[in-house]
Amino acid sequence: LVDFVTIMSYSRETPEFERFVSEAKGKAAGDFTKVNVGIGAYELGSTPGKFTEQFQICEKSGARSCVIFHYESLLEHPALMDSLAG
Repeated sequence: LVDFVTIMSYSRETPEFERFVSEAKGKAAGDFTKVNVGIGAYELGSTPGKFTEQFQICEKSGARSCVIFHYESLLEHPALMDSLAG
């Protein structure tokens, strides 16, 4: 029995990230609410726009939640947090 899984869908490229999420959704047997989507903030510190895009894709995906790796990246790159304030 599995309560939830977290996919490590880290990518610097938003189209690739979106493909990872789409593929995971296709494999979730109709229940994407048991899937957390991981966003690699540590790779996106210098590109806050891409972080915003990926966070929005995650939010719209129907996933259980969006999980940010590595949290300290938000502290090191405050512009990333703008996506979370909205």
